[in-house]
Amino acid sequence: MRRLIRLLQFFSMRHLARDPWRTVTVTAGIAVGVAVFLSIRLAVNASVESFSQSMDRLVGKAEYTIRSDGTGVSDSLFAKISAHPAVRQAAPVLSAYVRFKDDSEEPFLLLGIDALSERAFRETRWLAEDGAQAWKKLVALLTEPFTLIASQGLARVYNLNVNDEVRVLHGHNIASFRLIALLEDRGTALAEGGKIAVCDLATAQEFLDRPGMVSRIDLILSPRAGGPELASIEKILPRGCNLVRPNESKETSLSMIGAYRMNLSVLSFVSLFVGMFLIFSVVSINAARRRHETAILLSLGSESRQIFLMFLTEGGFFGVAGWLVGFPLSLF
Repeated sequence: MRRLIRLLQFFSMRHLARDPWRTVTVTAGIAVGVAVFLSIRLAVNASVESFSQSMDRLVGKAEYTIRSDGTGVSDSLFAKISAHPAVRQAAPVLSAYVRFKDDSEEPFLLLGIDALSERAFRETRWLAEDGAQAWKKLVALLTEPFTLIASQGLARVYNLNVNDEVRVLHGHNIASFRLIALLEDRGTALAEGGKIAVCDLATAQEFLDRPGMVSRIDLILSPRAGGPELASIEKILPRGCNLVRPNESKETSLSMIGAYRMNLSVLSFVSLFVGMFLIFSVVSINAARRRHETAILLSLGSESRQIFLMFLTEGGFFGVAGWLVGFPLSLF
């Protein structure tokens, strides 16, 4: 061990100090590869976690969801489902991605909800001075067509204020909405990165040109509901509609972005492989350049195992130095 330390001190470190720019260049190349690898992994994990949390906030407390394989679910099914003895709460939801007509390129999520049945499922509190003010805004949402409640995040991005008139675009449909309130930064308002707005279900159906249709119906079942009750609910569903758990839809959506995750993972490992190749190349070149000195060391009694460990330690030095520099770089 002492011989190895002396070899590193008088043989390896002397060569590294003799050519500092090459040492710095190789370390920087490894650090870049490490930074790319870590940053991609962090970005992938953060995006998946954000997507998962967003879906959880949109689903809320729903235990089951009725979805359609086609264009949507008829809202006439809502009355039948609500009257089922195994269903404690039901809430229809119509959702679509829209954007502001004048100055918006990025879409945001528009939720059409039944405000009276929504409270049992999702946390959609809006900013209000007192209870009376909140009640007035609820009445306005239910009775006034084309009224909108936006999240605070959406309002900050587009500099929106209460009572502003905004033009919303979906496909070829354009409509003017009046912003009557802002959602608190909690619960549903944090879904989709805070880019979300809520309107009455009837308004959403008219604007999105989907009369009598909803995207899904969320359900909360009675505590004693079991297999027979679920089967009885499925019997009254029309063809093309399915009763699923929210987690199943979430897993399906996550599997759809699996290819995206795989491509980024492969890219990150390629960058890591480049760093490994740099280490291998540098150590190989160093061994070739020092073959005469290596031969002298062997003739003086040094073991080949010690020479091998010396070059292996040099490679480890480059790797550790690259990781130490690359880790903080990945955070930027």
